[in-house]
Amino acid sequence: MIDESVLWVCSVPIDNTSYPYSSPVQPPKNWRKIRDSSRKDPNNDSNSTSFLGRLGKKLFFLVLFAFAGVGASVVIAIISIGVLVNKLGSIETIADDPLPNKMVLTLSLNEEPPETTDSRGLMNLIDREPGLQDIISTIDAAANDKRITALAFRLDSPHVSLATAQEIRGAVKRFRASGKPAYVFSLSYGDIVGGTSDYYLAAGFDQIWMQPTGVVGITGMRIENPYFGGLLERNGVAYQVIAREEYKSAMENMTLRQMSPAATQMMESLLDSLFQQIVTDIAQDRKLDAEKVRTLINTAPITDELAAKSGLVDRLGYRDELLAILDKLGETTDFAHYSRAVRSEMHQKLEQSTDPQIALISGEGVILEGADGKNTPLGRGMEIEDIVESIEAASTDPKIKAIILRLNTPGGSPTASEYLRRALVQAKNRGKPVIVSMGAVTASGGYWIASGATKIVAQPATLTGSIGVISGKPNLRGVSDQYRVGWTSLGRGDNAGLGSLSRPYTWQEKNKMESIIDDSYQAFLDRVAEGRKIDRVTASSLAKGRVWSGEQALKNGLVDALGGIDVAVDLARKTINLDDKTKILLVPYADHGHTINSLFDLLDELGVAILAPALVQSMQQVLGPEITSILSDNGRPQARMTMPSPQY
Repeated sequence: MIDESVLWVCSVPIDNTSYPYSSPVQPPKNWRKIRDSSRKDPNNDSNSTSFLGRLGKKLFFLVLFAFAGVGASVVIAIISIGVLVNKLGSIETIADDPLPNKMVLTLSLNEEPPETTDSRGLMNLIDREPGLQDIISTIDAAANDKRITALAFRLDSPHVSLATAQEIRGAVKRFRASGKPAYVFSLSYGDIVGGTSDYYLAAGFDQIWMQPTGVVGITGMRIENPYFGGLLERNGVAYQVIAREEYKSAMENMTLRQMSPAATQMMESLLDSLFQQIVTDIAQDRKLDAEKVRTLINTAPITDELAAKSGLVDRLGYRDELLAILDKLGETTDFAHYSRAVRSEMHQKLEQSTDPQIALISGEGVILEGADGKNTPLGRGMEIEDIVESIEAASTDPKIKAIILRLNTPGGSPTASEYLRRALVQAKNRGKPVIVSMGAVTASGGYWIASGATKIVAQPATLTGSIGVISGKPNLRGVSDQYRVGWTSLGRGDNAGLGSLSRPYTWQEKNKMESIIDDSYQAFLDRVAEGRKIDRVTASSLAKGRVWSGEQALKNGLVDALGGIDVAVDLARKTINLDDKTKILLVPYADHGHTINSLFDLLDELGVAILAPALVQSMQQVLGPEITSILSDNGRPQARMTMPSPQY
């Protein structure tokens, strides 16, 4: 049933004031245009140029004069930014007119959504697709809104992860529990193959539509990964990898010619868990026998008529036919427009409310020291400092009764992970329980952080665990000799060459690295044993670098409950002794938003790569992201999970 006692409040800073301006939102994609947001009052000159337009022009002239003496390439980059930001002012936005009395809420989904739109930084001004938390909170608000009569999604091959699909499916089912219908439409659920996760998401709706000639590509799951060990060896590249322990297989595709036995065992186990979830949930959703679902998967891709006949699709029809039905239920209203209006209402309620509050803090990206919010060869860095400051502020805020930390990360630096974990422990010491809610992936360094929480919640398909540490560095001496590339090394200090790419570790260096990796791994086991209240032997048996599904992690005690943010809220209620009827405010909490501290931060945000970033981009294009990331690690210990991604 819908929990009417939980009120989501969107994007609220600590001081409970609004942001200087609201991010404009795009007109709905693929659905009909709901409103002409370009309507302006001809008698109001202030409408002639938007705030972003004026900002863009000022930025354009400011940086143009400031860099008048700089090289042409930099000037061109700055001009591009000025033009880009200036164009933001001309983007159509949805008008702030009142919401209709009867609405059908619509959303087109064409990619895996980030946790929050804030995680995209300034790119959110350009690409305004909603974040996952926006989607969940808006659907939950719509379930309790009498003006909303139905929900309608369009799926354009978003290929979301199973855990993300489970989060959205949960919100859709809560919406349906309010007695309102939920429709989903797609031209085709997968293009022959790759439609399993798309259809799995669609199965959570009670009305599944597909255009005639489409297919249901529920072909199952597959893991396929190249192994470059032989190629690199042949070309004179040697890797030295130190891992704890046998399941920590992040770099084995650089050292082996095929998957190791331990990694194969782990991946087979994961596939079994995830595939069983798919079969079971689709069977329950479509009221089919599980064995029949397996048979349909084994005969996929399934053509349109057979999909309808077998019960996978409710209706074969066109978009205009569905829109005609939706028109009878209410005015189709774009997700972003409704979310924006609800956000405004929530801000007003927050200012007046005395209800207890739960802080929702989000962390997404690779955990790296000194890379807060920046693009790196390993991916975008988690904004660790902001998160720590937010946790500290929330833990001392008398209005906040508990903290939910939402994590979506493959891990990264052990020291940065420990820094964040410590903030969780201190919050608990101040009397504020901390519930970790895991996204699609919260593994390795991500689990290191989570081990400091009061309780841990994961989706059944979340990839977690990977309790282990790894370090590796390449030796390029062989390939250098082949191509007559010389190296000159000068240094002071016996271990100054630990990160050298031109030679292997010396005996002394190897022993030093083994000791460092051992110390990090033992510290990891200590944190897990302490946080999960288990003995070291048990912690060690669950570790060894092994990745678990959320479903498996519940069985072995690494997490406390399965579900999404809604389940995390329920656990928070229990820890602070609130009954189900007590109203609470779930407040996305940030000490401060994403800030631009310099022009070069702005360049990085807008994707204008200069010097080193340009080199990294070139390396990724030529070598691929996996090899580039390992070159960038260059011997640094990593509590990070890297593994072949299942193809659904």
